[in-house]
Amino acid sequence: MNGKVMCLVRGGEAGRKVQEKAIAYARSNQKELVFLHVVDASRVSDEDELEELKSAVEDELIWLAHVTLSMARRRATAQSVSSKIDIITGPFFDTVLNYATQPQIEVVFMGSPHSGAPDYDERLKRVKKFAERLQQAANVEVVVVDDQE
Repeated sequence: MNGKVMCLVRGGEAGRKVQEKAIAYARSNQKELVFLHVVDASRVSDEDELEELKSAVEDELIWLAHVTLSMARRRATAQSVSSKIDIITGPFFDTVLNYATQPQIEVVFMGSPHSGAPDYDERLKRVKKFAERLQQAANVEVVVVDDQE
């Protein structure tokens, strides 16, 4: 059980599908599973009057991530999969890339956009492009779990 499986976690039904695929892969390959959530509050305006709000939003996002990751970890434990959770703040791509380049990470699972999104096709293209960039930069396998599967 040297290598690890990394699962980028978000909430909702689509997020559960990614978790289930990552758990099944980790179980069948006897790998430890790392559930990762990146909190990137950079989209909150940097205007002076909103700086205090940005901190509050980040705190709330961290709390919500902890709840979501704790549920994911319980799902893994129920399937006899060893797992841990990590919540990291920072710019999304750079943070995911830094984490994925750890020597023990072998494969990364991530989800597609919600299939009900009005611009689903465009969002899916962006997710696949992100996955390709991550795979090349971190030299790991990246599996995109499509919400429509």
